[in-house]
Order: sequence, then structure tokens, then C-alpha cells
Amino acid sequence: MSRVQIILTPAGERLAIMPAEDYEALIAQASARDEDAADLARIDALVAAKERGKSNPLPLEAMKRILSGESPVRVWREVRGMTQAELAAKSGTVASHISMIEKGERAGTTAKLRRIAAALGVGLDDLV
Repeated sequence: MSRVQIILTPAGERLAIMPAEDYEALIAQASARDEDAADLARIDALVAAKERGKSNPLPLEAMKRILSGESPVRVWREVRGMTQAELAAKSGTVASHISMIEKGERAGTTAKLRRIAAALGVGLDDLV
């Protein structure tokens, strides 16, 4: 039995009315698909970068951390065995900015992310 009711507005628009829990379930399914698509896009970008020779190998566990939403800056920094202070010094920024970028509190300008990428020995696309 369908729990959706279709109504026609005076302007001729067809509208669907459904229980809120059905609507919320549809939104959750769409969000899951969007997250899957975003993960696949990240994987495609990593593969394309590697094929272009612009990417360094990333250990599987580190890649999983990035795909699960962890900051790529943090993951690459830790893979490189660097502290926030070391990365800040090498990239010409301050440790507090590195910390804010890693926590998602600050996006970081393109110029700053380029310097961070260079300090980590990766391409800018590895950090975004």
C-alpha cells in the first residue's frame, strides 16, 4: 500500500505528500549515496594523481582515515612523522593554524595549503 498522496495545485503542479518518517528515510538514503559518491570521487582522485605521478603512496589505514572524514593534513603529517610545530615551521605558518585546519575550524587559503602540501611532499590535491 502506497503511503504517498499526490495532489494537484491550482497552478497545475503535482505535489507528493508522505509521512515524515518516510521522507526522513529517503533523505537518509540519499545522504548515504552522496557519501558513497564522495568517497568514490576521492578514490578516483587518488588513483588519477598516482597515475600522473603526482601522488605519494598512502598506507591503506591512512587512506581509510581520510575517507572516513579525518583531516588529510593530519593524516599526511602523521604519515610523515611530523609534529604540528614541525609542519608549521616547514610551511611558513604557525602551529595554531595547522591545528585549526586539522580540526576543521579553518579551511586554509589555497596559498597556505600549497605551502603545507609542499612541506609534506604531496600535491595540493592530496589535501583537498
